[in-house]
Amino acid sequence: MCFRATQGSKKVSPSESRMPSYFEGLDNNPDIIEITIFYSFFLHLYTLDFADILIKNLLIKALDIERQCVTELEGSFYVLSSEHDRIKMTSENKLTNANNLVAGVQDRSLEVKQSWLLPFKEKEKVNEIEL
Repeated sequence: MCFRATQGSKKVSPSESRMPSYFEGLDNNPDIIEITIFYSFFLHLYTLDFADILIKNLLIKALDIERQCVTELEGSFYVLSSEHDRIKMTSENKLTNANNLVAGVQDRSLEVKQSWLLPFKEKEKVNEIEL
């Protein structure tokens, strides 16, 4: 890592701008270095374990939310399905009533037509008898 510090417009040499190291003065004591490395290693393992726990908790929460959404969707589906069935039954009843009305109107129009033609038929019968 290259670190160059500037103080205003004056450039500072790399030896003056060196960042302090946390390991300065430890190079003479290998026991402290070994303890520091193990501490860093176990801290890293603890962090990974904690991250795994967080991920598992998030996955469990996500799964619970997904189950809740599925339950709500199933409920909405059943409501819509029952409403669809009710509307279908109502429309079939209305269609049957409309067909019955059409049949009644056709029967009535046939009766009216026959009653309207009746005088002409009687007149034709009279004319046939006279001939």
